[in-house]
Amino acid sequence: MTHSDSNRIRQRAEAERYGHISVEKDNGPVTIRDAISTMAYMGWASMKPRMAERFSLRSRVSFSGIGTELKGEGTLADLSKTGCRVESDTQPPKGTELKLELFLPDYAWPLKIDRAMVCWTKGRAFGLELVNLQSAQRDRLTRIIMKLKQDVGH
Repeated sequence: MTHSDSNRIRQRAEAERYGHISVEKDNGPVTIRDAISTMAYMGWASMKPRMAERFSLRSRVSFSGIGTELKGEGTLADLSKTGCRVESDTQPPKGTELKLELFLPDYAWPLKIDRAMVCWTKGRAFGLELVNLQSAQRDRLTRIIMKLKQDVGH
């Protein structure tokens, strides 16, 4: 095994450990077309890029499916003004629409999200896009995000 082979194996293992993909070609540099093809193959082509900064926040969340019998509870892992990540033993499939109740530290009653869409799932975690919430709930979410930004020094 050559030194460059050893480096390539180490780099691939590190990329996989952090959830990154590695695209290699024997006949030259990877093109944008190659990257897009790989993304489509991996199922990432349909994912939207993240639109807002996420902040770590551990809090209880309950959810129920819209038009389904799905119900579950979990832990909010991070939050932004457009989405969040939830960890739960109940795994809704990608594309499922949910109602959420986020039990946040600012009030005793939950922040209610009328409609959120499951964008991705991985292990016990899933990502949600916050699609619809009442204006008072949106205002509350904005205040929470502003407080989280202050806490991390933004």
